Amino acid sequence: MKTLDEMVYGHKQAKKVLQVLLKRSQERYYRKCVLGKNDHPETLKCLLLGPSGTGKTHLIQSLRKLYNFPLISLDATQLMPTGNSEGTNIKQLKKLIKDTARDLTEQPEYHSPEGALNQMVIFVDEFDKLGNSFESSGKWNQHVQANFLTLIDDKEEFSGLSWIFAGAFSGLYESKSAVKNSIGFFPGAQEKHVEEITDADIIKAGIIPEMLGRISLIVQLDTFSEEDYHKILCERLLPNYPLSLCPEKIEEIVAKALKSGQGIRSLTRQLEMLTIDAEFEEEELENNCLALYCK
Repeated sequence: MKTLDEMVYGHKQAKKVLQVLLKRSQERYYRKCVLGKNDHPETLKCLLLGPSGTGKTHLIQSLRKLYNFPLISLDATQLMPTGNSEGTNIKQLKKLIKDTARDLTEQPEYHSPEGALNQMVIFVDEFDKLGNSFESSGKWNQHVQANFLTLIDDKEEFSGLSWIFAGAFSGLYESKSAVKNSIGFFPGAQEKHVEEITDADIIKAGIIPEMLGRISLIVQLDTFSEEDYHKILCERLLPNYPLSLCPEKIEEIVAKALKSGQGIRSLTRQLEMLTIDAEFEEEELENNCLALYCK
């Protein structure tokens, strides 16, 4: 956990759940493909909930670097109607999974096509988009989810897959959040407190009960306060940039990020733009750091 904490700020509960999911996936592989036993535990299917920019994708990418498991990353919009009669591309998705497992057999840690397949994690981002209807009746999104369920429920070919879904569900977070006075890093800081999102909320957002019923665990990622943004900027992001920022500039960057609604990604964008400006102007300090930004 310590190594993952160094890679990802916060999200303690999500880290715990995902590491257990990966451990269970490894146990399934070992018992099925090495010992030849079928008494392996069931795979966990996890849904990560969090506003845009809280680091859902970054968390998965960090876990991938740490544990080196075979991963397919998908965007749920890939499952949307594309004009064909089926309204989804489940057949192509099955082929993608099999082809990826076949390619991974060249890596010795995955041993065989069956081994790679039984260790594979499917990460489906933008999961909340499956709740968006293409018609006023909402029939399309229900059809897409029903087809997707045939893949998740395929116990013959894909029983060993682990599924991780992630979605912003921005409408839910807007309705569940309330701004309250906070005693934080900055005097008078405002912090958003978000009530727990329930199964009923997710179903109201358009996810069909049958789909939600396949998900073993639902985890809400942390919502970051102004103090958190300050720590992430100064302790996690700035060391990777050749910039020297004065306190006033740091507070300005944090304020813009909080206002943008884009989370940590806004901090990164601002740092990238400052770096580009400094490189273009070719201003350097004596210690080879780029110019001090304090305008």
